[in-house]
Amino acid sequence: KQRALAHDLTIAWVSTHPGSRTGYGTQTEAVVSRLRQLNYNVTCIVGGGKMDWSPASYHIADLSPELPDRQTIKIPLLYSLGEPAGYNQWAEYSAHYGFDLMISLWDYFMVEKYMGYAEEVNTIHHIPVDAPFTLKMFKATRHANILLAMSKYGYNQLLQWFAPYRVGYIPHGIDIVQYHPYAAERRQDIRKRLGLATDAVMFLCVAANAGIRKRLPVLLRIFSAIVKQGYRHAYLYLFTNHDVPYYVGYDLATLIEQYGLQENVFWPEQDIFKHPWTVTEMVNLYNAADCYISTSQGEGFGLGCLEAMACGVPVLAPDNSTMPELTNNGENGWLVKNVPN
Repeated sequence: KQRALAHDLTIAWVSTHPGSRTGYGTQTEAVVSRLRQLNYNVTCIVGGGKMDWSPASYHIADLSPELPDRQTIKIPLLYSLGEPAGYNQWAEYSAHYGFDLMISLWDYFMVEKYMGYAEEVNTIHHIPVDAPFTLKMFKATRHANILLAMSKYGYNQLLQWFAPYRVGYIPHGIDIVQYHPYAAERRQDIRKRLGLATDAVMFLCVAANAGIRKRLPVLLRIFSAIVKQGYRHAYLYLFTNHDVPYYVGYDLATLIEQYGLQENVFWPEQDIFKHPWTVTEMVNLYNAADCYISTSQGEGFGLGCLEAMACGVPVLAPDNSTMPELTNNGENGWLVKNVPN
């Protein structure tokens, strides 16, 4: 059904819960809250929970809380009943709400599940491209009306498979009012609360412990070499979901014990997905760090690196995928070649 005005569109945004501090979660909150602020009729379909047709389920987005004219935005939520991409519930939700447009922020293998609805709803899929695009990726996304890349690297990859009019580029972003460097005194106070000595050096990595892409065992092996060279006051804060089954992620606690890093590596006490941190807590953590480190084999964007740089923390990352563009080819950080696993 065609609409005369864009504001009359009923939009479904399909991604991670906007309260999550993951890349998808933070970008969902940032984009959808601003679309709602502009009076667009947007509803989020998110993972977990139960079906509820009532308007009782909302996420409250707090825009620029440090500004005097701060605003709170209510984002309506529908739940995907355990299937992250919401595919199982799409037909019922769409029939009930009459969605005109679906915008997804998901990986290509999540997008693929919606191929059967290609004739029923217009789709804009915002997808990460963290490696050379393949035929499998093309087959999974070819039904989309528009594909949006979140990096220049991804945009150039998509142009090799799709006509230019079907491809766009919208990078991830952050609120630099909230993500900013602290004064030295405030930074030292946070480090003291973390138990860091004055001469301590803290590395920080923000990465989900899911699959192999983040190469967390490589990170621990590299860090163990730093400590063994005599840098006993070097510490690594690994902001990750560490308590997961081995077939979902790595047994990080055992790896840390294997390398003898029990006194040098620490992480959040609670699962970061079940107990997400606030933006203020994340900014505090970034400001406590001396260096942000990544060993990822590829990034669709690399939001953690951007957040670190916004807080004045230098980045050490592999010279692959999006890292050159985020660091301006190493001008705002250090780029190194990948190492074997």
